Amino acid sequence: MAKEQEFNADKVFNNTVSQLDADFAQTIRDLHDSLSSKKGSPVYTGFLASSWKVRREPIQDRESVYEQSPWAGIRRQLDAVYASSKEERQRKRRELSNQIAVIKARFPVGTDYKFINADIYIGNVAEYAGYSAEDQKLSNFVQGEAGKIIKDNMREKGKIFIGAKPGSGFGSIKPGSSLRYIEPS
Repeated sequence: MAKEQEFNADKVFNNTVSQLDADFAQTIRDLHDSLSSKKGSPVYTGFLASSWKVRREPIQDRESVYEQSPWAGIRRQLDAVYASSKEERQRKRRELSNQIAVIKARFPVGTDYKFINADIYIGNVAEYAGYSAEDQKLSNFVQGEAGKIIKDNMREKGKIFIGAKPGSGFGSIKPGSSLRYIEPS
């Protein structure tokens, strides 16, 4: 038979906060991982997708693709592509980009993000990140997939029912018949 435990509001609160913290941290990691991929970011050299950062303050850093290895070499290779027309050059660059782009997250996500201190910024350090924000792929990710990741991680983990102990059988009420459970809305 299960041992009855005394209700402890502090323990319930601490457990709830711990679960929220864990879910919040997982949401941040999932968002960072998705942005650091072809699925979430436009990819030319792979530098933009590799340069997402998570911090407690807005991301101010700016870095040039030409100063970071291996992306500087990739960019120089793409810059060297020659063709007789602008359209042909763009097509050749895109083909080469699909073959040589490198995505490797450069900034690991910490684990100390708490739900209570919920001001978290996910930004990009690439100097051209502002222009890339206009890219359709990134816009679609932010408006669609990001919301799904948040909902999947922060949704209810189950239903909670609030109940009362069974009645003692006072008056005409049969013992145990007054047990009531309510699902909060």
